[in-house]
Amino acid sequence: MSDVKGYGANPFALWYCGLRDRLEGRSHRARARWGYLKAPEGPGKLIWLRAGATERSVRLAVEVAAALREKRRDVRLIVTFHVEYPKLLASRLGELAKTGFGYGPADAPKAVHRALDRLNPLGVISVDAAPGKHFQRALIERKIHSVQLQGVCTSDVALEAYYPSLLEANEPHHASYVAPAVDLLTLIIPSQVDPVFGSLLKGNACTDMWWVHGPANGKTWLQAWKNSPLYANSVLCVSEASSEFEAQARSLGVMPIRASEWTRDAVPPGSVWIVDEARWLPALAASVSGVCLMAPEDRETYWQVLAGGAPLLPEFACEPNAALAAWIALQADPPQARKSRDLARRLFWEERRKATSVLEEFLQRVYDW
Repeated sequence: MSDVKGYGANPFALWYCGLRDRLEGRSHRARARWGYLKAPEGPGKLIWLRAGATERSVRLAVEVAAALREKRRDVRLIVTFHVEYPKLLASRLGELAKTGFGYGPADAPKAVHRALDRLNPLGVISVDAAPGKHFQRALIERKIHSVQLQGVCTSDVALEAYYPSLLEANEPHHASYVAPAVDLLTLIIPSQVDPVFGSLLKGNACTDMWWVHGPANGKTWLQAWKNSPLYANSVLCVSEASSEFEAQARSLGVMPIRASEWTRDAVPPGSVWIVDEARWLPALAASVSGVCLMAPEDRETYWQVLAGGAPLLPEFACEPNAALAAWIALQADPPQARKSRDLARRLFWEERRKATSVLEEFLQRVYDW
């Protein structure tokens, strides 16, 4: 059974996951699942930010908590989640006054009411994860403010406000107020990155770096890369989770270099630079000459590509041979490449400006509670 299970109302799942957590030495998680939460110490009313199981959800919750702390110094804040990301939490929330974080409760009625009794929140903000039906009904009964930031709105009881992302703009919802659809991730994407990384990696032998994100057909990509004219003067950067990609590259006579093992020396033309650590993505986006994004649902990488000004191929052009042909055309047409980079940055900054406006309205709403 997955770690993220046991947060609904199924009694067997709750029992099983609670037992598993205790056996693994995580009794605090098992207690939190049943609503035994502890509010941060100090004076002031409490605002509860509920994240889900994804890193995106927790990251957004953490950043919203930091923004709320700047806007309202009088309240206490608590951030809960279903999966823990220790580095992310400690580095950002550990410095905030009157702020706590930990595992959250399941959607079982007893757990929900126990948590609400113990926290007595002024308002609840569900971040990229819709509130469960028992949770949302309890908030309505207790007249507690309830807002959802991003994520699909699945609650069948009306929220006070819903702030959808672009992906959820046309999804059905129950909310008294619906904000313009924007992607709040654009507010936390690094946007000013020194492209010196590209100079180090390419050295004097390579002219360009090209990036494919999440290729499903690794061997086809590698064969197309080896047969392409770009193989003689460029580096192919690949971000993907499969450990087979490196072995496939070696079997085809292509040199793979893992980002985590890179020694900061220039790599030879034709090499495949495997991005196995997410921290390289901002520098990569600022340095490559073109990108093929094979995982369009990965909005964080999408916005990072645009923020870095990397020309992004349309999804229909991401078949290996078509992508390589498009990159060859970009390499041969520097003015068009510059236009593509300018367009990418403009799209990113337009979305960030819209997101800033929506976030300000949201923060004012919470300030007025």
